[in-house]
Amino acid sequence: MTLAEFAASVGATPKWVLNAMSALKIPLIYTACLGRQFATAREIMVEFDASLERAMLYAGCALALWNGQRTLVRVARSDDSDVAIELDVFRIISRFYTRLSAARSLQRERQRGRPVQRVVDPLQTARTWGLDLSLLQLNLNLTPAKRIAQHDAMSSFRRNVRRVAEHP
Repeated sequence: MTLAEFAASVGATPKWVLNAMSALKIPLIYTACLGRQFATAREIMVEFDASLERAMLYAGCALALWNGQRTLVRVARSDDSDVAIELDVFRIISRFYTRLSAARSLQRERQRGRPVQRVVDPLQTARTWGLDLSLLQLNLNLTPAKRIAQHDAMSSFRRNVRRVAEHP
């Protein structure tokens, strides 16, 4: 998995992922297992305003306690049992895999190096568009003297047509 796919599946920017991994001293190896934990941690950070370290701890606990069902997972409980953090891990994991699928199918990986210059034959392109190039090829086969004579004949024809049109 690339950094771009990992960040998109977690729902973060690549810069956030790199900063979070360096803050947690995690090697830059992008796996789906780590991605699920990061996605869960981001959800905890956004919803419960927890620090990154605490969110990663809770995310690891939630994923360990989750049994694959659509039930809420209770992660943290206060000492007096009045407050608890419950997560819908099924929804978080579903969103993670949906974003991962979109990242893999919709985003193109950036190509390295300069773009390849494709040599396109202009005559073949013109034929593809449906242009008839037979007269052009016949005129190009003429010698320069015959082309000049043909041009002189066409220009004298045009002058004569103009005189007739001006003086009926």
